[in-house]
Amino acid sequence: MKSGTFALNLLHEDAQQTAELFASGNPRRFAMVAWEEGAGACGPHLVRDAHTVADCEVVLTQQVGDHRIVFGGTRRITHRLSRAPLLYGMRQFRSWSRD
Repeated sequence: MKSGTFALNLLHEDAQQTAELFASGNPRRFAMVAWEEGAGACGPHLVRDAHTVADCEVVLTQQVGDHRIVFGGTRRITHRLSRAPLLYGMRQFRSWSRD
């Protein structure tokens, strides 16, 4: 994040495989998914897997234990696909029901 910006990709309900790929830390992960970084983007947009992307600028970083927390201010929000969000909690993936 040397640029002071980043993109936050919010994945859709059918993107569990991509979530697991990025959680794995695989160094080739960006070669394994479709992405683009157009004008005004603050990082890669996952074109097949994100329902929404937030382009952000770093406003604060804070060390907490052995982790660094990054706080971002949103510059732009891009809605990519009309799909339900993918959620993860209690070691399970779920779709956010629209009902």
